[in-house]
Amino acid sequence: MPLLPLVTDAVRALPGRVVVAEVLEPTRVTRDQSSLSATERATNLGGAMAVRVRHGPVVEGAMCLVVDDLVTTGATLAEAARALRAAGSGHVVAAAIGATRRHAEVASRLPVPSLERVRGGV
Repeated sequence: MPLLPLVTDAVRALPGRVVVAEVLEPTRVTRDQSSLSATERATNLGGAMAVRVRHGPVVEGAMCLVVDDLVTTGATLAEAARALRAAGSGHVVAAAIGATRRHAEVASRLPVPSLERVRGGV
Protein backbone atom coordinates (compact mmCIF):
# COMPACT_ATOMS: atom_id res chain seq x y z
CA MET A 1 0.00 0.00 0.00
CA PRO A 2 1.66 3.25 -1.12
CA LEU A 3 0.00 5.32 1.64
CA LEU A 4 1.60 3.34 4.45
CA PRO A 5 5.08 4.94 4.24
CA LEU A 6 3.51 8.40 3.87
CA VAL A 7 1.33 7.95 6.94
CA THR A 8 4.20 6.44 8.94
CA ASP A 9 6.37 9.48 8.20
CA ALA A 10 3.53 11.90 8.98
CA VAL A 11 2.82 10.49 12.46
CA ARG A 12 6.43 10.00 13.50
CA ALA A 13 6.50 13.30 15.41
CA LEU A 14 3.25 12.70 17.32
CA PRO A 15 3.58 12.29 21.08
CA GLY A 16 2.60 9.07 22.80
CA ARG A 17 2.20 5.61 21.37
CA VAL A 18 1.23 5.64 17.72
CA VAL A 19 0.81 2.41 15.78
CA VAL A 20 0.58 2.49 12.00
CA ALA A 21 -0.80 -0.73 10.62
CA GLU A 22 -3.04 -2.10 7.92
CA VAL A 23 -5.60 -3.44 10.39
CA LEU A 24 -8.52 -3.97 8.00
CA GLU A 25 -9.02 -6.89 5.68
CA PRO A 26 -11.74 -7.74 3.15
CA THR A 27 -14.39 -10.20 4.27
CA ARG A 28 -15.71 -10.83 0.76
CA VAL A 29 -15.18 -9.90 -2.87
CA THR A 30 -16.75 -6.58 -3.92
CA ARG A 31 -17.53 -5.06 -7.31
CA ASP A 32 -15.37 -2.33 -8.85
CA GLN A 33 -16.67 0.98 -7.46
CA SER A 34 -15.87 3.25 -10.41
CA SER A 35 -19.20 2.91 -12.21
CA LEU A 36 -21.43 2.69 -9.14
CA SER A 37 -23.70 5.37 -7.69
CA ALA A 38 -23.30 6.49 -4.07
CA THR A 39 -26.09 4.16 -2.95
CA GLU A 40 -24.65 1.24 -4.93
CA ARG A 41 -21.19 1.89 -3.47
CA ALA A 42 -22.53 1.81 0.09
CA THR A 43 -24.40 -1.43 -0.63
CA ASN A 44 -21.38 -2.93 -2.38
CA LEU A 45 -19.09 -2.25 0.58
CA GLY A 46 -21.55 -2.91 3.40
CA GLY A 47 -20.03 -5.52 5.69
CA ALA A 48 -17.05 -6.02 3.38
CA MET A 49 -14.32 -5.16 5.93
CA ALA A 50 -13.20 -6.47 9.30
CA VAL A 51 -10.30 -5.89 11.65
CA ARG A 52 -7.63 -8.57 11.29
CA VAL A 53 -7.77 -10.86 14.33
CA ARG A 54 -4.16 -10.17 15.30
CA HIS A 55 -4.88 -6.40 15.38
CA GLY A 56 -7.97 -6.66 17.59
CA PRO A 57 -6.09 -5.83 20.83
CA VAL A 58 -4.44 -2.78 19.22
CA VAL A 59 -7.75 -1.43 17.90
CA GLU A 60 -9.85 -2.04 21.03
CA GLY A 61 -10.46 1.30 22.77
CA ALA A 62 -7.98 3.12 20.51
CA MET A 63 -8.57 6.27 18.51
CA CYS A 64 -8.28 5.13 14.90
CA LEU A 65 -7.38 7.20 11.87
CA VAL A 66 -8.55 5.81 8.54
CA VAL A 67 -6.49 7.07 5.61
CA ASP A 68 -7.66 6.65 2.03
CA ASP A 69 -6.17 7.91 -1.20
CA LEU A 70 -9.37 9.35 -2.66
CA VAL A 71 -12.85 10.23 -1.39
CA THR A 72 -15.67 9.99 -3.90
CA THR A 73 -18.79 9.15 -1.90
CA GLY A 74 -17.25 8.25 1.46
CA ALA A 75 -18.50 4.65 1.25
CA THR A 76 -15.05 3.16 1.83
CA LEU A 77 -14.39 5.41 4.83
CA ALA A 78 -17.84 4.65 6.27
CA GLU A 79 -17.31 0.89 5.94
CA ALA A 80 -13.84 1.14 7.48
CA ALA A 81 -15.28 3.10 10.43
CA ARG A 82 -18.07 0.52 10.86
CA ALA A 83 -15.55 -2.34 10.95
CA LEU A 84 -13.33 -0.52 13.47
CA ARG A 85 -16.27 0.31 15.75
CA ALA A 86 -17.47 -3.31 15.51
CA ALA A 87 -14.02 -4.34 16.80
CA GLY A 88 -14.38 -2.02 19.80
CA SER A 89 -12.37 0.99 18.69
CA GLY A 90 -12.66 4.36 20.36
CA HIS A 91 -13.07 7.45 18.20
CA VAL A 92 -12.72 6.92 14.44
CA VAL A 93 -11.60 9.80 12.23
CA ALA A 94 -10.76 9.85 8.56
CA ALA A 95 -8.35 11.62 6.24
CA ALA A 96 -7.91 11.44 2.50
CA ILE A 97 -5.12 12.49 0.22
CA GLY A 98 -7.54 13.67 -2.47
CA ALA A 99 -11.21 14.07 -3.26
CA THR A 100 -13.35 14.14 -6.35
CA ARG A 101 -14.35 17.60 -7.56
CA ARG A 102 -17.59 17.74 -5.54
CA HIS A 103 -15.83 16.90 -2.28
CA ALA A 104 -12.82 19.09 -3.03
CA GLU A 105 -15.10 22.12 -3.45
CA VAL A 106 -16.75 21.45 -0.09
CA ALA A 107 -13.40 20.86 1.60
CA SER A 108 -12.03 24.16 0.29
CA ARG A 109 -14.67 25.95 2.39
CA LEU A 110 -13.75 24.14 5.63
CA PRO A 111 -11.32 25.52 8.21
CA VAL A 112 -7.82 24.09 7.86
CA PRO A 113 -6.83 21.57 9.11
CA SER A 114 -10.01 19.55 8.88
CA LEU A 115 -11.01 15.95 9.31
CA GLU A 116 -14.05 14.51 7.62
CA ARG A 117 -16.39 12.92 10.14
CA VAL A 118 -17.29 9.49 8.94
CA ARG A 119 -21.00 8.65 8.91
CA GLY A 120 -21.86 7.39 12.36
CA GLY A 121 -18.35 8.17 13.64
CA VAL A 122 -17.50 10.25 16.65
